[in-house]
Amino acid sequence: MSTAGLSRGAPYSALTRTVMAVAAAVIVLVWGAWGAFTYVYDEPRAAEGAYRQTEAMARAIAENVDTIFRGADAYMRFLRMPAGAAAARDQNALLDASGVVSSALIDVAVVDGEGRPIFSSVPGSEATRAFDEYPIFRSALLTGGDRMLVGAPAKSPLTGRWTIPVARAIVKDGRVDGAIVLGIDPYHFQRFYRSLDDASGMTATIFRRDGQVLSYSALTDDMLASPWRLARAPTLFQSPSQTVVLRSQTLSLLDGSEKLLTMQMMPQYGVAVSAALTEADVMRPVMQRRYGFAGFAAVVCIGVILATFRVLSAARTVSQLTRKLEDERRRVQQVSDRLEDVIETMPTSIVLFDALGRFVLTNKHYREMFPGAEDLIVPGKSVQKFADELYARGILDARIDAARRAWWQLPVEQRKTYTSEQRWPSGWIYSIDAPSREGGLVGVRVDISERKLREEELSAARETLMAQANALRTTVEELTEAKRKLQAAYEARGMFLANVSHELRTPLNAIIGFADLLTHDIDSSAETKRDYARLILESGRHQLALVEDLLDTAQAEANKLEIAPRLGDLARTVRQACDSMRLQAENAGLNLTCTTPDDASCVYDPRRIHQIVLNLLANAIKYTRPGGHIDVSLEGDIEHGWTLVVADDGIGISSDDLPRVMEPFTQLANERNRAGGGTGLGLPLSRKLVELHGGWLKIESALDHGTRVTVQLPALQATPHSAAAE
Repeated sequence: MSTAGLSRGAPYSALTRTVMAVAAAVIVLVWGAWGAFTYVYDEPRAAEGAYRQTEAMARAIAENVDTIFRGADAYMRFLRMPAGAAAARDQNALLDASGVVSSALIDVAVVDGEGRPIFSSVPGSEATRAFDEYPIFRSALLTGGDRMLVGAPAKSPLTGRWTIPVARAIVKDGRVDGAIVLGIDPYHFQRFYRSLDDASGMTATIFRRDGQVLSYSALTDDMLASPWRLARAPTLFQSPSQTVVLRSQTLSLLDGSEKLLTMQMMPQYGVAVSAALTEADVMRPVMQRRYGFAGFAAVVCIGVILATFRVLSAARTVSQLTRKLEDERRRVQQVSDRLEDVIETMPTSIVLFDALGRFVLTNKHYREMFPGAEDLIVPGKSVQKFADELYARGILDARIDAARRAWWQLPVEQRKTYTSEQRWPSGWIYSIDAPSREGGLVGVRVDISERKLREEELSAARETLMAQANALRTTVEELTEAKRKLQAAYEARGMFLANVSHELRTPLNAIIGFADLLTHDIDSSAETKRDYARLILESGRHQLALVEDLLDTAQAEANKLEIAPRLGDLARTVRQACDSMRLQAENAGLNLTCTTPDDASCVYDPRRIHQIVLNLLANAIKYTRPGGHIDVSLEGDIEHGWTLVVADDGIGISSDDLPRVMEPFTQLANERNRAGGGTGLGLPLSRKLVELHGGWLKIESALDHGTRVTVQLPALQATPHSAAAE
């Protein structure tokens, strides 16, 4: 009896040992994999993710600091200039200085060498406040260099508010004669932190090279009033790699917690930006995953043991399930056979495709729609291949229509029922294509040949109605055109903006497209690549010309457009401009002549005169028909001035439109103008440049009689200054 018991228990003991060995192996493998994952991958990944977050925050804050400081420095440079000093005398303009330069500025002051405000953005402050004891003012007087100084946070003598003062010395005749002092709001940076913060608990700090904190994500007036310094800051600025973003894991001197810190050095201002996350916050998810894995490992161990014991019982049921599955398969086959019988006897054409567009089943009516091609309808064949075979045999006039191809390209959840009427070999067919549950297509085809025949009988009546509708549409279009002309004046600027965006985008698209071809089309010939490079160069030059016209127009509207006159040969400049446009004129089928004296020395800006001639020639080429003539002439002398004439025999300008061509942002609506492109800035900009030379520009034109543009330049004599410049 004892022997029998041992013989029955031996297999179970062996199975138990096997299960325990498998469970132990699983535990060791899982714990080993988790340990490797945590210490080799998970923790470094968490730290690297934290550093990337802090680095992105530090860079964003550094860009904001750089924007504020550069704007303040540019404004102080402007105030040091004679034009800036004159502008500062306007009290109302100076009151709004902080808003013009930056929303972060609190006040502005121009201070003499004794510390008395000459001008300031605070009314009445000149008589009641002085800067003689203001630290940043004293530093500017002592330094006296041509650089911007950033001071420690202090209360402004003008407003009494806490500011980050910045200053530049005013140097006159080699000595310091005062300073320009601006107050930047330290809470501006705090608000900027909050606009970027994603509730991650990140802290951000801006501090000087001496460790003085300028701003902090939890800034208060009490903090600004205390001597709040970071001891390590001087050593950071002494590092040989001052432009590198620094990462470190250190104890915060501000809140006493261990931090993962990224610093962005800004040596040009003597400041640094840091962003930090608490190490405990960064590593908390790692620790949670580590603790949670203990329970997971225990569950895995228990599951392995239970699964092993259940394998024996599961094997017993496999054969039973297999028999049941076979019985179910036979029942499904019976249902499928019955469904096919029903579909085959239906009076309409039925077709079913799977999710990949392959035939699943059809009925005889569907196959009869393609006489002579029944052998091509095979389960598993794609509908696209079937259509190609029909086209190859000449059964269909064209390939499967674009709408149905687009239907197959849509995601399954976006496919809708598609209906169409098409002429098939068997006649006119009305098709209904609906998505199936598995993502395929169920198609129903109905013969509508008789209905189409009746529709043809109604075509004559429809044509009559269409003629009446066309007449009514013509009347509506005439009324619409009249309304459009009334609104044209109000829409000129909007049309200009749209035209400019197109003009700028067109060469940019060409540059990107041909650059992409140069990058990827490595097998192209050298000649092809040179053509690509030439097209990129032409597009770039075209876009540069557009941008320069826009910038010049903007400067002209702001009365900041300037010229650089010097002594030169005006005739030579005109000839060079004509030579630059001669090829373009020849390509347009035009005859370009240029008549100038041998020498026309005078004082003028060669680049601007060249620009004027190019603009006038470009307009003349654009609006002159092939076979036309363009004549350029220069006459006069240095005593009476010079007269430049550009005349063409092109399409001309009507008397109603002539006053509008000199208005900025205006283009006349005609087919040649739309085809030629442009911004409509050439003539207004040319007139402005001529006026800067002291001359005038006049246009004479009539429709179909050409256009004559006259530029009169005064008799500008050479001066010693201009001669030296030449």
